[in-house]
Amino acid sequence: NFKNYKKLEFHRQKARSSPQLLTTDSSSYVSGVLENNNGMHRVDLRVKGKFGDHHNSLQPSFRIKVKDGKTIQGMKNFALQSPGRRGLLLEWILHKVFKEKDIISLRYNFVNFFLNGENLGIYVLEEHFDNETLIENNKRRKGPIIKFFDEGWLKKIRYGFFGGWDNESYYKSQVKPYKNQGIFIDSTQFANFEYAFNKLQDFRTNGHVDIDQIINIKIFAKYLAINDYFGAIHGSRDWSDYRLYYNPITTLFEPIAYDLTDYWTNKFPDRELIIEKENLPFLSKITSNHLFQKNYIFELSELVRTNFFRKTIRKYSNEIGLYVELIMNDNRIYPQFKKYPFVESDILDTTY
Repeated sequence: NFKNYKKLEFHRQKARSSPQLLTTDSSSYVSGVLENNNGMHRVDLRVKGKFGDHHNSLQPSFRIKVKDGKTIQGMKNFALQSPGRRGLLLEWILHKVFKEKDIISLRYNFVNFFLNGENLGIYVLEEHFDNETLIENNKRRKGPIIKFFDEGWLKKIRYGFFGGWDNESYYKSQVKPYKNQGIFIDSTQFANFEYAFNKLQDFRTNGHVDIDQIINIKIFAKYLAINDYFGAIHGSRDWSDYRLYYNPITTLFEPIAYDLTDYWTNKFPDRELIIEKENLPFLSKITSNHLFQKNYIFELSELVRTNFFRKTIRKYSNEIGLYVELIMNDNRIYPQFKKYPFVESDILDTTY
């Protein structure tokens, strides 16, 4: 209704002028109805995004929660945002790759989005973190999703005081379950979280910990090799961007592919690889491990040997062609992002 729409617009305007003032608690949500090909769904929604670019008037970003115990495309929680917030087609391609490689990935689709009858153009629908629907869709046993959280670090970024990856904030950050996920009312899940919490704390503070008893080395090696090969370094090197799934069967942590890239700017192997980086909070303890390095080099070599980039582009060429056309013909998206790669057709011929 109009009242809820005005409340949503008020929060968007406030976040656009001062992103640090964006509130994400229950008071920022409004009730609404989302209609798709499967009918009408009652939802709660709010504006989303740590930074002002999520809150422009052309294509503002939204967080959606489906009500009444129902799902949309199998999801209880998801985001709707401009493809430009996730590198146009790049994130979509990477989620296809990670799904193929059995790394936990998000459901990620392109949709035409209308808000109160206004056509906002092509959006991406990006699954949010849920230890039931997300984990089940990736054929894993239900287990906690965990992140490092530090409000002080967020304030540094929002107020412009951040100049790089921050060791101090990493060690001060709290280990928390993502959105609680019902952990504190389920004794089994709470026990899993406690065990995961202690293991991750030990990983962070113990200089002599056995990495392979905490981290799934093979999966992390494959994940980071793919990110390096495709140049998707945005979400793979910043400790605060990691969402970690604790697998109660293996008792090891796995990465969840998320917010992977802005734009691919340098072809492999011209860019710096993760094993060449030093003093990265969280990651350096993994990448300095001999077993990780052995697996990482193997995975990266296989990607190069099989010319995996070209194979991937060819495999999804029909869908890529369709989405490139949709993006280039959308006046809300293309004028903002036309200087970046992968909307021009000749990028599809890129080989490594």
